[in-house]
Amino acid sequence: MTDVTRNVATAAAATQTEPPPPSAQTPKPKRKAVVTGRKDFTGRQRVVIGTVSVITLFAVWEFVTRTFDIPVLFLPSISQIGGALAGSYEAGVLLPNALISINLFFWSMLLSLAIAIPLGIVIGAVDVLNRTFTTWLWAIYTSPRIVFIPLVLLWAGISTTAKVIIIIISAVPPATVVIIEGVKTVEGSLLRVARSFGASRQQALRLVVLPATLPYIGTGVRMGVSRGLVGLFGAELFTAHNGLGYLLLDASKRYQTPLVFGILGVYLLFCMTAIAGSSSLEKRLSRWRE
Repeated sequence: MTDVTRNVATAAAATQTEPPPPSAQTPKPKRKAVVTGRKDFTGRQRVVIGTVSVITLFAVWEFVTRTFDIPVLFLPSISQIGGALAGSYEAGVLLPNALISINLFFWSMLLSLAIAIPLGIVIGAVDVLNRTFTTWLWAIYTSPRIVFIPLVLLWAGISTTAKVIIIIISAVPPATVVIIEGVKTVEGSLLRVARSFGASRQQALRLVVLPATLPYIGTGVRMGVSRGLVGLFGAELFTAHNGLGYLLLDASKRYQTPLVFGILGVYLLFCMTAIAGSSSLEKRLSRWRE
């Protein structure tokens, strides 16, 4: 590590973490505890509450469908949904297609974040790029993803490449705009310290802007994951040749309502797992600023 890099890192950390000494004439005010009325639960309590709520929902669902004799075409019972999923698994259909969707989403999100994180930092740090591209990113972010699908199908056809492109279009803009806004919040004093030690633009981005933007990067990852899941669902429905979307569309064409509900449940479980993982990452990246 060069002297400039070492000095910039040390000075930036000191500026960020060490508050200025209080004045002798002005006593330091006491912090008042804020009472929000919200009870914090432990991880085990959250698991217990979630499990109980799911079991209760399934029990009520089973009771209502059996008691009122609701047609299977409109609302199958939980036992019928479980039987349809078990049959699809035993036939060797459910697991391979689920793994295809998981694998596709994982690698597409890695590629999306590899694009969004450096893109957001660079655009947010360079004023000319910020004025040029931020509006376009917001336009793509706020547009419904379905409008891009016909164009992607013309480019890539019904293929895995088309799915990857749709997920990237869905995930990159929201993650990028959040990171851009995070770069704008970096304190000017940190950048002045970097310049005073002769840091280059690349060193300032790496040693000052990137650490200060970590909480926003975590939020951008969560936003990208949530939007990427929507892109995955749309991509697999419109380019249906494998994956959970293909199973869902095929089951709906065959009027297999229990299997449709079961695949939707698998989708929801996958979405909740992905969102929980991204939220955990966001909390870890934000913890150092507390």
